[in-house]
Amino acid sequence: MLLSLASIPFLYLTLRVRSISGEELLAILFRPKTIEIILNTFTLAIVVATLAVLIGTLFASLIFSSNFRSRGLLLAISALPLAIPSYVFTYCWIAIWPNFRGFWAAALVLTFST
Repeated sequence: MLLSLASIPFLYLTLRVRSISGEELLAILFRPKTIEIILNTFTLAIVVATLAVLIGTLFASLIFSSNFRSRGLLLAISALPLAIPSYVFTYCWIAIWPNFRGFWAAALVLTFST
């Protein structure tokens, strides 16, 4: 049941793509805005993955290799992305800083919610 509901958007897109010609599809896929969006998406994914690995490695080394008083707090903070859904986390950022927008804002929020 859930799988069939989840497949509705994919089926809709498949039907829409099949209803246009190959030339129209290529024109849509290779227009400048589409290429810009795809490049931004890949760049964002690379930046977020890199920052998440760096921050995760730093937190792991601080938590397990050192002995300081706030270790438990740091461990709890590092588990927050598992407890808070990313859309709630993002909404909180938008509510606190409404003008916090753009590529680096998205990269920061996605990194901290990963």
